[in-house]
Amino acid sequence: MAWEGTVCRVKFNPPFSERSSRIPRPAFAHVRAACPEDLPGIARVESQCFPVERRSSRRAMRQSLRSPTQSVWVLGRGSDVFGAMVLFHHPKSLRIYSIAVAPECRGTGGGRRLVRMALALARRSGRQTVTLEADANDTRLVNWYASLGFCVYGPPLTGYYPDGDAVRMRAKVKWDPPAAEKKKAMDDERK
Repeated sequence: MAWEGTVCRVKFNPPFSERSSRIPRPAFAHVRAACPEDLPGIARVESQCFPVERRSSRRAMRQSLRSPTQSVWVLGRGSDVFGAMVLFHHPKSLRIYSIAVAPECRGTGGGRRLVRMALALARRSGRQTVTLEADANDTRLVNWYASLGFCVYGPPLTGYYPDGDAVRMRAKVKWDPPAAEKKKAMDDERK
């Protein structure tokens, strides 16, 4: 896969009131492709972020790690996992199936870094959009995605969640061809 080995850095700088918390925080965390050893950390983050009926099972997460049409990304440092994202790879789009950041790391830019990674992956792979579904009752979440370039489209998904509806959101991306392809295209134009 073209995106393997891609690493982004995000500096954790929690609000002053949270700095004295007993939970250790890394100075830096990276977004990287997940591996089977990350499953316990991913499960911990999901259990902190989602009600039971919205969590992925360990079996489903293992399947996502092995699937040629899915990828799992973690926000972490060493073996510590602070966030996770599951992507479904479709021919013309990427779908953010799940994204979660541990409560102690919210507000530090980690969620933004994960979403930007999805947008960058779509751009590099020539996909046109990144899509997701968000809880229609969570206006804060919908507005957060909007701040990252996502727009609501289509009718709401009635009964998507056991306790409510969802909105569909998408962000359009422009393909960013690799440098070699850009050079070839420029050479072709000169001929």
